[in-house]
Amino acid sequence: MRKCVLVVLAGLVLGLFSIGAYAQHEAGDKEIGASGSLVAGHGDYGKYIGSNLTATGEFGYYLSDNQYVGAAVGPTISFNDGDTSGTFMFAGDYRYLLGTSNPMVWPFAGAMGGVYKIFDGDSAGLIAPQVGVKFYVSQSSAFEASYSFPILFMSGSRTTMSIFQFGFKHLLGK
Repeated sequence: MRKCVLVVLAGLVLGLFSIGAYAQHEAGDKEIGASGSLVAGHGDYGKYIGSNLTATGEFGYYLSDNQYVGAAVGPTISFNDGDTSGTFMFAGDYRYLLGTSNPMVWPFAGAMGGVYKIFDGDSAGLIAPQVGVKFYVSQSSAFEASYSFPILFMSGSRTTMSIFQFGFKHLLGK
């Protein structure tokens, strides 16, 4: 199964580099998106790798060709070691996009902050540095892959995890 997933991901990445699309985001553009993720916990969370069913709605705005601000909101259902849990998240993020010689590929670095409401009643504050890359597949649509390192603050404790996120973004009005 793991080999199959890696082959599919490698095919998508290679296919993205062969498509002749040009990125067209510019100051004032609005973007919507959705994503899913793979989570690896550490610290107080313990060590595990889990998958999430993420129905996150995202909305963003380009301040300039290389500066993006956005908000994400949505439920997440996590499946870890035979246990199922859920959260509802609201977060804002900032990204600085780095131009490359290939207008289809936009690496980025940024940070996000927000609040998690865990379904069993706890809440957690969140800050997370993130890095990633956006691959345009048309003038208005892109796939994104990113890594973030969230630090959660809850009930007087702090815990961390690693999140590998994969999503689809679309520029509105293009």
